[in-house]
Amino acid sequence: MNTFLKEFIRKEKTNIPIGAVVAVNDGGRILLGYSLCSPSEEFNKKLGTAIALARATADKSCFPNVCERQQLVTIAWDKIKARAIKELQESENN
Repeated sequence: MNTFLKEFIRKEKTNIPIGAVVAVNDGGRILLGYSLCSPSEEFNKKLGTAIALARATADKSCFPNVCERQQLVTIAWDKIKARAIKELQESENN
């Protein structure tokens, strides 16, 4: 399996995880994926990570339609993408 980075998307006020975002290094190409649980459900980290990985490797990630949830995903997406690019560049220089 390709190496990947993972971060959890958390509610702002409570810091409770509600989703996951991953960046997969696919031979120098960075693939991104995310998962979010329904607001009425409790987030499962293992399942959420698996969903995010499946979306990343299938290249089928689209953002949620609800604006506030889209913003949470976008912030986490941008953060992990920057981290993945930095780590990829560092590994190429070593």
